[in-house]
Amino acid sequence: MIEEVLDGVFEKAPGIGVGHIVWCPVPQLDEVPRILEVERASSEAHHASKFEIVQMNGGHFKPKQKLPIKALSLHDTEELLISKAKKRPCVVVACHNTSFKDSVATAELKKRRHLQDNSMILAPLYGTASLEDVRGFPPKMVARIRAFLYNQFFYLPKTCPKTKISLEKESIVRLDRLFPASPNRGVETKDMKLSAEALALLMAMLRERFGASPDENLTTVRQILYETLPEDCRPKPV
Repeated sequence: MIEEVLDGVFEKAPGIGVGHIVWCPVPQLDEVPRILEVERASSEAHHASKFEIVQMNGGHFKPKQKLPIKALSLHDTEELLISKAKKRPCVVVACHNTSFKDSVATAELKKRRHLQDNSMILAPLYGTASLEDVRGFPPKMVARIRAFLYNQFFYLPKTCPKTKISLEKESIVRLDRLFPASPNRGVETKDMKLSAEALALLMAMLRERFGASPDENLTTVRQILYETLPEDCRPKPV
């Protein structure tokens, strides 16, 4: 298990930076996005007064002859997406994405707020199956994730035995669900982060997902943990 091969998994650390655990609303990934279609009731009214929730189709995100609606500022090829979101713990894998400190850059950018949003890239945590929640990751899959057999999932124990720092529950970091967030998007810091060793393994997996060559340390840990995997949890040839 990862907590047995590392000196520690979590450590106390204030602030927000790479490796920190934060809480943030995580949008649900819908197979077919839903769109809120809005219209004005008349040419005289400036506020939306007709609403309909529909699934995205070939007619969306294309120029339309619609009257502008106050407070929405939708351009011709823009739509209102509807998505459920749940506040979850997340690992910060990148931060200060669009933050520039030199005066030449900031002077040129001026009011282009989308290029100065100080955003982060977050990897959300999802729970494992339990008696209270059977929808989480099932036991055999969790055993494989703990042995680093899937490079899109990274296992985190509920409690780090060596530092006694805890999450709310045993979790899986989903590197296949990375998403951007700005600090003012309901992000809450928990003053804890991954240890340097744990973060190095997570980043090695992330680089592997983006096509980098296998990391030597990650390969070694995989080999060690694979030997601890129960026989019925080991992958079988198809």
